[in-house]
Amino acid sequence: MDETNSDLFDRFVQHLRAVDSRNSGDREGGRLVVFEEGSSRHASFLTSADDLRRRLSTLSDDALSIWPETTSETAAFRLLSIQLEEILSTGKSATYRLTGDGVRSLPSGAE
Repeated sequence: MDETNSDLFDRFVQHLRAVDSRNSGDREGGRLVVFEEGSSRHASFLTSADDLRRRLSTLSDDALSIWPETTSETAAFRLLSIQLEEILSTGKSATYRLTGDGVRSLPSGAE
């Protein structure tokens, strides 16, 4: 695995944990676990470090238009974490696949 992508994955997990200390990530297992704010409800987002990098890269321009005072990485982290929380709060699945193109729900037991 590319060291840059691994570092990015770890930095994104740190960002998620700053939002909610219950959030976690397992780079080796390719899993992010995100909790809904103020709730015990959570979901797993299956991804690779490369897919996460591609997704963040896709979001960076839009994110910078929202938060122009910050770096593209921080802005993309913010936007993706908001998107994951929205998916969690509106979705019905407990497991999702995060790719460079977006997020889709997985059928129960499809991990």
